Amino acid sequence: MDYNTATYGNDDCGGGSYSETMHCNGVIGFGHSDDCFSGSCSN
Repeated sequence: MDYNTATYGNDDCGGGSYSETMHCNGVIGFGHSDDCFSGSCSN
């Protein structure tokens, strides 16, 4: 289950498509158990 709450779309943060580009504070993940929710994890 992909998600990205940091993309900007439809005039709202989190309303964008699943992109690696992050325009708002949020999280991006692809359903892995090691997804980063703090926003400060190293890539």
